[in-house]
Amino acid sequence: MIGTLWYIHHVIGSSHVLIFNVLSSDTIIYYNIHELLCWFHMLYYLSDTIHQLAYERNIGYIIHHLITFYQVNSIRNVENTDAQYLTNICFGLLEFNSLLLLVRSDLKETKKLTNDIDLFMYISYFIIRGVMFPYYIYQMSYHIPVYMPIGIYLMSMKWLHDWTYKLKKRLLVKL
Repeated sequence: MIGTLWYIHHVIGSSHVLIFNVLSSDTIIYYNIHELLCWFHMLYYLSDTIHQLAYERNIGYIIHHLITFYQVNSIRNVENTDAQYLTNICFGLLEFNSLLLLVRSDLKETKKLTNDIDLFMYISYFIIRGVMFPYYIYQMSYHIPVYMPIGIYLMSMKWLHDWTYKLKKRLLVKL
């Protein structure tokens, strides 16, 4: 059940890119979409943190979720529509990455993760988290406190480092 909730959350999170590029800013303001999406994500991060505390006890994951909860609350308070657009596009890209990681975990668990698929997902993660995210952090620094995104970025770089090491090791064994 919790796996399904993760997928739903990450699909909705990824949809920020589409929502904020397709809908007019008047529609987004009228229906308060920015606020509704932020509340949805804050509830997800809170409930998943409780799940992690009760069942998984993955401290890194719990810290990451608490930081993200706080950051989404900061984003929720952004009133400038240009800044809302920027923060939602960034969030949507990060959630797309998280969706890919969830798919990757499921493929790995069922022993269906090939080196080609893993390499594709790695490149996607590298581009979004390693290249695009620092740009968005810089742009968001004009509108919100960025110490939380910087913390998320640093955790992402730690995971990227670990993934690089494991993928390199696996690909070299294949040669």
